[in-house]
Amino acid sequence: MADIARKVATMENDRQYKESYDALDQQTLTNIEEEAGKVPEGQEPMTEEAKSTAAKKARFNAMTKSFYDPEGAVAHLRD
Repeated sequence: MADIARKVATMENDRQYKESYDALDQQTLTNIEEEAGKVPEGQEPMTEEAKSTAAKKARFNAMTKSFYDPEGAVAHLRD
């Protein structure tokens, strides 16, 4: 019974987070993608394919850095 209560509490926390922060997170990821596609002055412009690849890599890196898994982190440090 306690495992069900814990699961329900987790679902409620996820719902509250999505309602409060999901739009902000998506906007942040969009900004990161746009920054990845910018070319510094003096360099050749990127092709659309290169911009797309850079945006995907930047989004992936941002998302994986923000992944929250405390139990997994402890297990990783132990190994």
